[in-house]
Amino acid sequence: MKTSIVGITYVSIFLLFYALLLRLAAKILATKLQWRLCLQYSFLAVLIAMAIYTIGLSGEFSLVLILLSHLGLGTAVIGKWGANADGNALGWKQGLKITALSCGLWFAAGPIMGALYVVTRIAGWGSYTSEFTREKPLETDIIGRWKPVPSTIRAMKNQEFAISTHAITLTADHGFTMSNIPDCWHTYYYDGDRMGSLENCSGQWKLELKQDLWWMVEMSTLKKYSCSGSLTLLNLKPPYRIALRWGDPDGGRQMVFERETGLPSPN
Repeated sequence: MKTSIVGITYVSIFLLFYALLLRLAAKILATKLQWRLCLQYSFLAVLIAMAIYTIGLSGEFSLVLILLSHLGLGTAVIGKWGANADGNALGWKQGLKITALSCGLWFAAGPIMGALYVVTRIAGWGSYTSEFTREKPLETDIIGRWKPVPSTIRAMKNQEFAISTHAITLTADHGFTMSNIPDCWHTYYYDGDRMGSLENCSGQWKLELKQDLWWMVEMSTLKKYSCSGSLTLLNLKPPYRIALRWGDPDGGRQMVFERETGLPSPN
């Protein structure tokens, strides 16, 4: 519930900011646009941008496609529904001018948007960071055997993995073992949708505070490049979950695990 509220707030800020830029562009061109029209255009523009990113095109091509779609949308929406002082429609040429200028203002406001993005991310206003564990957990709350949640099992089945026993075990002496776990999460440059190959490994773990904000389980082994990374702790309080993430953090690629119940308590 909290994540949904934060996400809605996050998007609303950007909608209002772009609507403001659209009105500013119209004012510069001696035209007045109603707030309602600006917000409607901003909402449609965000939906188009989200659809383009969902397709999974390269970053540069996505940016060009989004820009062209915004210009086309503005030409149609602003040109048809925007009105001048006499009450007549602005026409496609004026609609294109206003939209193009608003896009220019958007890029010029890049430092402001960048600062807003950083502040909201640090505050936990994101699609995933709001779930991160911010208070140091007790080791007794994370020691034990962890199994994949149903959604992770489904994702593995969709990628034609042979489903058997998949587990991460954290022991009281700070040792860990992984059994039949996809290896994509500890490959720094891996950014594909595939989860890689199954592997077994073991090593040592420790709790570590990342970016002075959230807690993770840092792991390492003697085997070079294998199982060197972090388990992200999820939930603000017990019971926790842990996630193995890979690729672009904003991409949301992760495998989530929950601690098994009914096991003997650690010593």
